[in-house]
Amino acid sequence: MSGYIGVTVIGNVVAKPEMRQVGQTQVAKFKVAANTGFGEKKSVAFFSIDQWGKSGEASVKYLEKGSQVAVAGTLTCREYETKDGKKGMSLEIRASDVTFLGSPGGQEKREEQTPVTSAPAGNDPTTDVPF
Repeated sequence: MSGYIGVTVIGNVVAKPEMRQVGQTQVAKFKVAANTGFGEKKSVAFFSIDQWGKSGEASVKYLEKGSQVAVAGTLTCREYETKDGKKGMSLEIRASDVTFLGSPGGQEKREEQTPVTSAPAGNDPTTDVPF
């Protein structure tokens, strides 16, 4: 039986996602910053996100720097070599689900609400109360 490492991160998008072509498939790449701890122990963790296909296109279209998101997916390990020949390792999240939670700065874009009007004169329901 093979293993599975599932993760969920809620945080803010660090920079506008970018779409890249990998073979014949497109992948959206972006980073999410999540606050951890509190008080003097407060810190920030950064996560690299890969989101493949059509769902990645939606993230590129709608997410901005500062947007709050919930990302669920699998943890993957990628090895690489730097220009000076040193080997490195990067942990990334391959997103299976990205939920848009809020716009940058927490300022939701709301549609104009229809103003509430009072009842027409003579139709006050409180005047017919029997007590």
